[in-house]
Amino acid sequence: MGRIEIIIGIISSITAIVGVVFSVKTLFSAKRKKEEIKGLNNTVATQISVVQLDPKSYYNMGNGFYDEGLYMKAIEYFARAIELDPTYALSYNGMGSAYYEIGDYDRAIEYFARAIELDPTFVLSYNGMGSVYYEKRDYDKAIMCFAKAIELKYDFAGAYNNMGNVYQQIGYYDGAIEHYRKAIELNPDYEFAYNNMGIVYQYLGYQDKANDCFQKADIIRHKEMK
Repeated sequence: MGRIEIIIGIISSITAIVGVVFSVKTLFSAKRKKEEIKGLNNTVATQISVVQLDPKSYYNMGNGFYDEGLYMKAIEYFARAIELDPTYALSYNGMGSAYYEIGDYDRAIEYFARAIELDPTFVLSYNGMGSVYYEKRDYDKAIMCFAKAIELKYDFAGAYNNMGNVYQQIGYYDGAIEHYRKAIELNPDYEFAYNNMGIVYQYLGYQDKANDCFQKADIIRHKEMK
């Protein structure tokens, strides 16, 4: 019951490490036209010829492929960045995120854990690991990870939404609603949080409240499509 938005987070700019990118499931368009993908490949090839030994450049190129939904290609470039700098936590987080997307959850956990080992304050990796545990239905560990992400970044709307989804799955509906509300308080245009809260209200028999949530989610979705 409910749809989880996984904010596993690839950081789109090396200089934006303190920011949280609420994109990961503002969903990456893997369905771009072939010529656009070809253009990306040409751009990447050009960058590689200019910067051969810069792990940050390989990370950024991997991030570009990730955003296009080309996860195996992203893994290739994140791995190259790690080869050049084994202490580069961002690339391990990128690997974890890409492996999550292709459903290789054990490897995703491995890379998220390594990112956290290198940077114990890496919010996105805690959140990513929680998302993996959610998919594996290990809800106790998912709760621990999302709680740590919230502890490290109290205004992380995505982690509140994800925690709400865990509570929804285990039947703690008051806790789920509380966390969806907090996510919406932090991000008033949070479509998925409204939708998820509506599902809980519907399940509990509060159809008017559910309809109100679904309507707000629909308004936000159409606004974002314009």
